[in-house]
Amino acid sequence: MKLPSFCDLSIAISNKCNLRCKYCHANAGESNEQLDIGAIKSSIDYLIDRCNQSSSKLARIQFAGGGEPTLHMDIIEEAVSYLRERCREHRFIPEVGMATNGMYNEQVADKVIEFFNGVSLSLDGPKDIMDLQRPSANGSSSYDTVYSTAKYFTRKKFPFALRATISSATLNNVDSFFSYFEREFPGISVGLEPLNPQGRGKEMQDLDPPADEEFARFLAEAYRRSLSGSFQFRNSTIGKFDLLRVHFCMSIAQPALTILPNRSIVACSRDNAPDIFSIGYLDEHNHIILNHESMQKIQGMNVLESAICQDCFCKYNCGGGCLDLRLSDNLRCDATRNIGLLFLRSKLNLPID
Repeated sequence: MKLPSFCDLSIAISNKCNLRCKYCHANAGESNEQLDIGAIKSSIDYLIDRCNQSSSKLARIQFAGGGEPTLHMDIIEEAVSYLRERCREHRFIPEVGMATNGMYNEQVADKVIEFFNGVSLSLDGPKDIMDLQRPSANGSSSYDTVYSTAKYFTRKKFPFALRATISSATLNNVDSFFSYFEREFPGISVGLEPLNPQGRGKEMQDLDPPADEEFARFLAEAYRRSLSGSFQFRNSTIGKFDLLRVHFCMSIAQPALTILPNRSIVACSRDNAPDIFSIGYLDEHNHIILNHESMQKIQGMNVLESAICQDCFCKYNCGGGCLDLRLSDNLRCDATRNIGLLFLRSKLNLPID
């Protein structure tokens, strides 16, 4: 099996975080490991070399996978400046993204606008839901600060999307949830992902994942609102429903490169990066060492070999779902099939209610 050239790189600078989200799959804030700028620059050099071996003119970096990246803005500034310099040398186009919690002031937000092409900002909904699910590191409210950051990005016309984790608490008042985003952030796409019992989420006592049937109804309501134009949403499983695929995501199809704070390299950092996703490491000289046998094994774990997918009518639409969730038996196939039916009915101009 031929492995492609890599023109994408994810970097988790550290596990440091100023929030203590109750469901955090990475247990962010509970370790002190950190990548230094030398390791990051070497990783960028590797990225540029791989881009030179492909036809791509786009060199992408995501700061994601560990804690909150903006706690290391000095490292980000140096890393992005270095990426831009290397791209100028080779006439590549740099693209820099990030998953961020938005827990910072306008001065930091201005740096984000300067050094990033766009970001995904986590905001779980109205204040009561946000503070329940995403308290600050000292247990206080995070809502006002994160809300202000999202509004600041909006005023500055900075490209960003929102991301909301859906729990049983969210489903207690579905209309309030949708009305909040329609009112406060019209035109901004909202990623809707169910809470999964991984990482710190395994220890929750006052929060539950949404029941499968309820989450299916929730996504159906999001889909209906999207058809009317009042709400824009994404969901990783159904976000590309009109695209046939055998892999759920490119992190598995390639596989992707994510450099973790402990210098290990994984294809996926979800659920504390289980061993199945381990594909290499950074050695003492900051050289990237990859295990191609492991990479090929991951590539082969697609919908065609998934026993639970064989009789499903929409298996090529969801690509078998997130591999990490499939391996941990946390897929929500009923919700996926429900949206699949709504999608087909809308394409045939049939009623979806």
